[in-house]
Amino acid sequence: MGSLCMRVTLRPNGHLPARRRSLLVFVALALSTMFGCRSEPATRLQGETVQAACAMCIFKMEGVRACLWAVRIENQYYLAEGNLPKQHDAHGPEGMCTMEREAVVDGELIHGKFVATRFDLKPAVVVPGQAARAPTHQH
Repeated sequence: MGSLCMRVTLRPNGHLPARRRSLLVFVALALSTMFGCRSEPATRLQGETVQAACAMCIFKMEGVRACLWAVRIENQYYLAEGNLPKQHDAHGPEGMCTMEREAVVDGELIHGKFVATRFDLKPAVVVPGQAARAPTHQH
């Protein structure tokens, strides 16, 4: 029966032979995958109704310096990416920068962002006597 230990022999130039170097790289990658690179499982949303609006103008998310879609899920804010509304007047009367809207979404929370596969805005609810927020900037 052979030994599990590997004898490392350096070439005169101080480098490992190619086969041994490849084996060491493979073992290092396998170990890092097994032990060091575990990520939390993604949270999936299917047909969920969430609050959606501009990350900067409405949700006031720290560090966000542009008008980007964001969602509120369980009182946490997430930037949204993926399949988002097209042809949306962000600063219009029902825009993401002027009011919070409900949206029915499918997607996943991955690395602190919501990646949408579906993002359907519900019709805006206008409360009588309540004016929409005026945008604080122009594009």
